[in-house]
Amino acid sequence: MAAFWDEHDAAEFEDQTHEVDMTFDLAIRRHYVAIDPTLLQNLRQTAASRGLNTESLVNLWLQERLLSTQT
Repeated sequence: MAAFWDEHDAAEFEDQTHEVDMTFDLAIRRHYVAIDPTLLQNLRQTAASRGLNTESLVNLWLQERLLSTQT
């Protein structure tokens, strides 16, 4: 794909494009933290076994941990 776009320009395909409406919520922020690769693999496996995505599981566990430390 990179080689193709190195030799072509999007203007060549203007007749094959159409206008679309898009909106972005710039208020949404994501924060990234480094996770040990082995830990991440275990998180992914655990999340999948519970029918969750990894991000949801991590957020759930962090929330639970924070609540338990506030009492």
